[in-house]
Parts: sequence; structure tokens; C-alpha cells
Amino acid sequence: SGQVVDEVLGSGPVTDARTPAGGRIDRLPDFNRGPISNETFTVGRTIEGSVGHAENWVGLPAWAPLQPGGFCVASRVAVESGKRVRHEAQIGFGLAGHAAGGRIETGTRAVLAQEIYNQRPGRYKFTVRLAAEADPHAAKAWAARFRARIALFRFTDLTRDMTRTAELASTPFTPPFGEDPIDVSVGRLLKDQQGGGGELLKGIGVAVIVEHTGPLLDIANSGFTSAILHVQEARVRFLPRDFSFASHDENRDGQLDRTEAPGFLEMAFDRLDTNGDGYLSPKEVDA
Repeated sequence: SGQVVDEVLGSGPVTDARTPAGGRIDRLPDFNRGPISNETFTVGRTIEGSVGHAENWVGLPAWAPLQPGGFCVASRVAVESGKRVRHEAQIGFGLAGHAAGGRIETGTRAVLAQEIYNQRPGRYKFTVRLAAEADPHAAKAWAARFRARIALFRFTDLTRDMTRTAELASTPFTPPFGEDPIDVSVGRLLKDQQGGGGELLKGIGVAVIVEHTGPLLDIANSGFTSAILHVQEARVRFLPRDFSFASHDENRDGQLDRTEAPGFLEMAFDRLDTNGDGYLSPKEVDA
């Protein structure tokens, strides 16, 4: 009859005080997206100045206005490029033109990561385009103090906490300080529980990781002014475990046009079509 609930909870508001509206309503997720979203860090919100937060990406530790020059991750930074503005993620210290500062303990990591959406058994390839800049002293000392890599990882508990992960595959790289951007890739065939691996059971993701391996670093007293890894683009290629090129080649001409390409290839068709002929060859699909 509801009497017990009425006695406990009452039938009116707890208080007559007015509460001002606040908070932020996120957009509905794009359910037609690929394995990861926001590959060029364009979508997001501004935090302060040119620095913001990119949707779908997690930065640990995240850039904060109270410590803008510390060792951290800014997942969305507006960068002027000619007459237009593009966005990128930055990892390091002295980001976005701020004075470097703070202390970096041995073993401290800065991580830019995203969970892979709708994971299934198959081959995943994570590719990142990277540039880098640093003052001469920091660039010279980098190899003795820092290690950088990109990784495919799995979550170790069902909460999918980015601080509780285990790496499945990784590729180390040397930041191209003062040179042209580089592409770095890592790939692996990931199995489900039936395949004996159980690698997808709690979820998987991708990450760019910079780890401080040297002794305690007091940045302000080190003589270093900046060391920045510019993550310009990040993308994930996926091929299902049971994918067969021939089964999609309906006219048996040895290539796939847009009407034959399955959804996971159609989304990246132009990028995969490296010779620009409007078709995908087996070599282009497997690249």
C-alpha cells in the first residue's frame, strides 16, 4: 500500500532551499565509431588557454592549471598550423608553453590512453604519429632518464580502471627531437576466453607511455625547460579473427571496392587505399 515507504521517506521535499543548476551533459556516444574515437583529438572542451580535454581519451596524470609545467598529459592542445588550428595531445613537462616545474620520482609514468570500443577476437594494430621537441639539455639527457613506448593493454579488473592494466604488446621508440614526425605501430592477435587467452574478458585499450627511469628529477633546478612528445594522431586497425578477403570479394577480381568492403574496412577505406585507385588489395588490407 506504500505506507511504510511514505513513513520513511515522507511525501515532500527534504528542503525548500533552491539548488542552482550545474554540471555538464555529455553527448551520446557514437555507436558507429571504430575501435577508438577522436583520433586527431579535435573533439573536446577547453580547460584553460590552448589546453583542454579530448573526449574518449584519458591522461594520467592529467594537465592541471595549478601545476601547468609539471610532468603530465594534456589530451587536447590547440596548435596553430598556418592559417588553421589543429589539435594534438602532449606528454612531458613544460607543455603548451608553460614554465617547467615540479619533481619526477623514479618510476613515474605519464600515460595517454583510450579503451577499445566493442572489442572482439582478432588482430589489432595501433599506430601513432609522433613529433617531439625539447631544449638541448633535456634532449641530450632523455635516453638516460626516460623510456617511451606505445602499447596494447588489458584491464585487470572489471571496473576498467586505467591504473589497473597489464600490457599485452608494446613497441619502444625514441622521440624524434627536432626531426620530422614518425609513425610507430604495435600489433597483436588477441583471443577471447574460448581461444584460450581470455585477453578480452575485462576489456582492452591502447596507450602512449612515457616513463621516468632515472633518479629523482627536480625540474626547476635541472636546467631543463621543456621536453614534449606531440601525439598528432592515433588510430587502431582491426581485422576479425575469421576475416577472409575472398569471402568479401563478390566479383572475384582480387580486390575490394567500397560496396564489398565490410564496415570495419569501409570506415578506413581512404587511408588503406594507399595507391588511391579506389580499391583495396590484400596487401593494403594486411598492411
